[in-house]
Amino acid sequence: MKTIRRILIIASMMFSVITALLFTSCGSKEEAIKEIDSEYFSKVIEGIKYDTATVTRGTLYEKVSEDTMDILPTRVKEFKFNFDGYVNEYHVKANKILKKGDLIAELDDKKISHDIMMQQFKVERQQVIYNQMKTKGQNEKEIKVQELEVKIQEEKLKKLLKDKEKHKIYAPVNCYITDFYVRKGNSFKAGETLFKASYSDKPIIKTAYAANLVKFENINIGDSAVIRQRYGEYEVKVCFISSRNDYGRGGSIFFTLDDESSMQGSIYEKIVANAEFESKELKNKLIVPELAVKRNGGIRYVEILKDGSKKIRYVDCGTVGKDENGVMCYEVLSGLKEGDVVILGIKNKLDNEI
Repeated sequence: MKTIRRILIIASMMFSVITALLFTSCGSKEEAIKEIDSEYFSKVIEGIKYDTATVTRGTLYEKVSEDTMDILPTRVKEFKFNFDGYVNEYHVKANKILKKGDLIAELDDKKISHDIMMQQFKVERQQVIYNQMKTKGQNEKEIKVQELEVKIQEEKLKKLLKDKEKHKIYAPVNCYITDFYVRKGNSFKAGETLFKASYSDKPIIKTAYAANLVKFENINIGDSAVIRQRYGEYEVKVCFISSRNDYGRGGSIFFTLDDESSMQGSIYEKIVANAEFESKELKNKLIVPELAVKRNGGIRYVEILKDGSKKIRYVDCGTVGKDENGVMCYEVLSGLKEGDVVILGIKNKLDNEI
């Protein structure tokens, strides 16, 4: 037992030191692999048994997810009016969710209330004149002219009453206030923006941070996904994928959400969520178990068994997913061929003895 332990410890130390030296000192990855294969690991240590798997072609079920989403409003409305005024009160704060019909602000209505009172007097006065003309039996033409004058004054009154309603500002749709430009107690001029509100018929959701889009290479516009966050699960569809740069990073995935009401109070807030895409069935792919793939810095490699020898092979991996047996696997792009036997680890029996 002591002999086996010493052999394993020495072999492990040699492997770590030599791998690090070769990967950092050799001119290329290929030279590093060639050096490792040529001499140091030419024989399997006697007494060691391995768990292995064979590289095969099969179906890979890709599962892609992305964390942290942002809700993006699609439209911005500026609230402005065609009259001078004064802000009496705001009933909301910035970035708080508003429902359609919620009272946002009240403008000072003293002036328009006075105008309404004066116009009501004009309507009453013209109505009295009209009634007197009818009573006195004046000619029909003059009565018709006076009747028209009454209607004109009534229409002016209706307009003033309607304008007074504008002094109470209600949310036209579900929205939130992004910016206040005129504060409570301040006056404003006709055409000046009081505040801005953002809203959307169907919210658009995107990845909050720049994502490595290499893992999304099999995701297409129209694909479905499920977003999970504290309020529940929501079905979404991919509506846009931003262009990848030369390094495959820095892009974003955009989704549309059909049922905005189901997201309760978080429709327009930044949310922490996880988007999980439907599985993609990738057929006839060369696959290797994820457990067999190791890393040294940015280099992926596997250990293979061939003719009683243990060798190192550099591999280029693509999509990660599950095979038909539910085992997590990588798609092999280069470095291995069908039939290669890869090492997954040392058998448990020897581990227990050690």
